[in-house]
Amino acid sequence: NMTFSRDGSQLALYPSTNEKTYSAQVCEVAAQRALRFLRAPRPDPAETDPGIYKEAAHWQVNFSADERVLVSAGKHGVRVWDLECGAEVAQLSRLPTFSAFFHPDGQHLIGSGNGGVLSWRLFHDATRVRFSEPEKLAAHSQCERAAISRSGTVLAYGHAGRIHLQGREQSWTGWPASQWVA
Repeated sequence: NMTFSRDGSQLALYPSTNEKTYSAQVCEVAAQRALRFLRAPRPDPAETDPGIYKEAAHWQVNFSADERVLVSAGKHGVRVWDLECGAEVAQLSRLPTFSAFFHPDGQHLIGSGNGGVLSWRLFHDATRVRFSEPEKLAAHSQCERAAISRSGTVLAYGHAGRIHLQGREQSWTGWPASQWVA
């Protein structure tokens, strides 16, 4: 998976290789060079199966609006990195997570996966980012990928092969149509 920064100057990605890979890469697009490798700490063998790390363990990465923070979703949950120092600053969920992204309001982080669709409020201070306890946004305990509208008013997520939409004036559940009309 990969995603561009808003200005298009950086690309965050997790390479899909068969090698043991523990890190995201943030690349400078114009210079075609890696700016930084964001390394996740190795797991405690008592807590997890280290064999899981034999393949890429992250499925989605996204920048925050201010491009100071990068979030990833993967086999080991939701992870958050400070891009200035390159350090992992939080692991918000340890359950497999398929989507992780920032709400358009810039004040919330949303993740979807084996824990359902969860939202964490962000608290920025001068030196770091902190997060609230998660708030459950959907009734289902296991969800596939999720997305939010640009206005932040409609949330879409997958569960059991169906698409669920919920928002201020919209709520819909069903099978995806073979053709979408915008």
